[in-house]
Amino acid sequence: LTAEDKTHRLDLDGLKEEVRGWFSRSALEELLGPCATETDEIAREWLARDGKRWRPYLAACTYMALEGAHHETPPPPSRALRQVAVAIECFHKASLIHDDIEDDDAQRYGKATLHMERGVPVALNVGDFLLGLGYQLLTEVEAEPAIKVEMLRLASVSHQMLSRGQGTELCWARERRVLTSLEILEIFRMKTAPAFEVALRLGACLGKADSETHDVLCKYSEALGLAYQIADDIEDHTD
Repeated sequence: LTAEDKTHRLDLDGLKEEVRGWFSRSALEELLGPCATETDEIAREWLARDGKRWRPYLAACTYMALEGAHHETPPPPSRALRQVAVAIECFHKASLIHDDIEDDDAQRYGKATLHMERGVPVALNVGDFLLGLGYQLLTEVEAEPAIKVEMLRLASVSHQMLSRGQGTELCWARERRVLTSLEILEIFRMKTAPAFEVALRLGACLGKADSETHDVLCKYSEALGLAYQIADDIEDHTD
């Protein structure tokens, strides 16, 4: 780049650390308010528990790249972005709770899974609570009504697609027939790629991206989701 070039370069490491900070207990309380019930407390603790925060980070990167194009210097992340990022993590953490029950996994983040720790009924309820909290956060974002409607649509479509993919894998587990490579990739496309797509595109919605940008993000998220799931399965197989 030349000195005259005004292109912004995001401080990705700095942004990643900032996003991680949004999930401290104090930051969550500032955004969500105090816990009202034991269910709130369990959900809040699970939300704050370890995690790489990839999905909220991707949403933040997309939004900041788009928003930075309209300013001389990149603006600080807004409260609306924090709400969207936490909503995305609520959806993700809810899916982990349900996945751990479905797969009968005993550990997550090096600790007991929530259903092993609290029992299946409580874990299922907390997962459902987090889904509701995620949608509530999206409705409270300070944005144009059309943008909020589109964010809610994207999140709901993503949940349906993810559930279809997970359901296909769960039904396959009852038969255990040999799948073709294309069948495996189709399951990955449905059950993993939507979580990346919704993260990227919610950030894009908030950043008022055009349709061309959304089209690119759809293709990118599909490739990213497939690659992520392949790498994750290889890691599980070799552990």
